[in-house]
Amino acid sequence: EHIEDILSRYDESWRYFHTKKHLEYIIKKINLLGNFTETELDILYLTTLFHDAIYLPWSKTNEEDSAKLFKEYWNKYS
Repeated sequence: EHIEDILSRYDESWRYFHTKKHLEYIIKKINLLGNFTETELDILYLTTLFHDAIYLPWSKTNEEDSAKLFKEYWNKYS
């Protein structure tokens, strides 16, 4: 999956909190903190993007599934 595919997950109709607005809020907070290296910012942004990439309201493994998705992405594109 490409970053655009990951971002599109945050538009899923059943999401109430874990939306693109949620991502924007986190990114704004990261940017307010400042004083990060470029590498640190890359890590923080990727972590933000993937932390709720998989969200199914009935699932108890969303975090684990999101982490697996990140690992797949990382192995494919790094």
